[in-house]
Amino acid sequence: TLLTYLEIDRFPKLGGTIPKTIGKLWAVREIQMWGNNLEGSIPAEISGCVALETLGLSTNRLSGPVPEGIWKSMPNLSSLSLFQSTDELYISREGAEALKTRNQFKKLKLPSIRDA
Repeated sequence: TLLTYLEIDRFPKLGGTIPKTIGKLWAVREIQMWGNNLEGSIPAEISGCVALETLGLSTNRLSGPVPEGIWKSMPNLSSLSLFQSTDELYISREGAEALKTRNQFKKLKLPSIRDA
């Protein structure tokens, strides 16, 4: 069987980084990892989750630019929640423009937009 749903949320003692191997979950449709203590950047390899419909990473301590693969390689993504406890995670201006062209979002919670 294939993993289609991953929920690890509301564990404030769960820290560390999101592993690059998350991109191997190509069949996963929903990832909920909000309300933890995750830090570091969102790995670019997450774009390997091509079936993803919902991505919830809010209320962690993630930082750096949001990988462009999130809106370029995930055609089914309709719910994206990336609001953070800090202002260290951001979307590049180019990324924000690319997001404007996608109108299938039912839920969109984004961090700040700034120059990379």
